[in-house]
Amino acid sequence: MKEAVEQALKTALEEPLKELKGLIADLRSQLDTEKSANKKLGDEVISLKLAVNDLQQGKRLKYLRTFGVTITEAETREKGADEAICRKVYEKLLVPVLKGAVSKGLILEIPTMRQTLACGYKSGRETVDGQGRSLPPPLVIKFVKKEVRDIVLRSKKEFLPTTSSAEKAGGIKRFSLVEDLTRPTHQLFRELVADERVGAVWTVDGRIRYTRSGDGTNKVFKTTSPFTTVEELLKKK
Repeated sequence: MKEAVEQALKTALEEPLKELKGLIADLRSQLDTEKSANKKLGDEVISLKLAVNDLQQGKRLKYLRTFGVTITEAETREKGADEAICRKVYEKLLVPVLKGAVSKGLILEIPTMRQTLACGYKSGRETVDGQGRSLPPPLVIKFVKKEVRDIVLRSKKEFLPTTSSAEKAGGIKRFSLVEDLTRPTHQLFRELVADERVGAVWTVDGRIRYTRSGDGTNKVFKTTSPFTTVEELLKKK
């Protein structure tokens, strides 16, 4: 009697269980399809963001961003913002660097300010350091020719002037001239600089290059997209 009941129950449950297994298989298939569609959509979004970032970075190939140069209100009133920024950056930073480039044979002579710079503007506002000192905002300058900008980048390490004692006392530790990066590229750049596993970090036409600390090879790695993480980059060999 017991065996007959068990067999009857088994027979009665076979069809519902078969249907349930079929439903589970269908649901798994639907989930796999949705995951694949979501991954494809995510990849398309990243591709679109990368295309937009490349377009924006491409428009900045004649630009540099400089830190540490102060433009006074009096200079702005007298010459206008564009003229004051171009004049100050040209005389304070670019002329010494270009003189060095001439001495190295990279250019024949120093171009005039207007032969060098097309325009300049402030990017952001003044900031305050930990000692309450006001620091000037970054300045962005556009070169007439990318070739001159590239010569400045090649020569700045050796010939960029240092800050005066008064400037250091005012909180300006050093001057700098760097490529004008898009926000995503700049964010990844900062994350790489802050990571102890990363050695030197720099950019070439808006593309990040870096080495790894302690690997003894000085191998240069290149990034192809700013929409990645340091962890993902360091997994690559």
